[in-house]
Amino acid sequence: TPSGRPQKPVKYIVDSIALKDTQEAAYEALALGGILVITRQLEIDQTKLSSDKITTMVFGTVHAPMQHELGRVFYRHFNAMVAAGDLKVRALETRDV
Repeated sequence: TPSGRPQKPVKYIVDSIALKDTQEAAYEALALGGILVITRQLEIDQTKLSSDKITTMVFGTVHAPMQHELGRVFYRHFNAMVAAGDLKVRALETRDV
């Protein structure tokens, strides 16, 4: 869409930037019952949060000992989630500086 936001709600969103603006945009695009995963503290205004949407903060690596099991489970299902359209990889832009 011209705004860059999806036309229909998204079930799973991983916001690896996780600034206030990106968290709010992701939360707005999130489907009821959906899950927003962020890599920083939650900055969405508490009055905008709904019990119908889940937010969770993750530590950003599966290589730390405490994250090994999460990594095994995640990567076991990763290809299936991409194939089913549950995870979507966004195109990246690179710019010369």
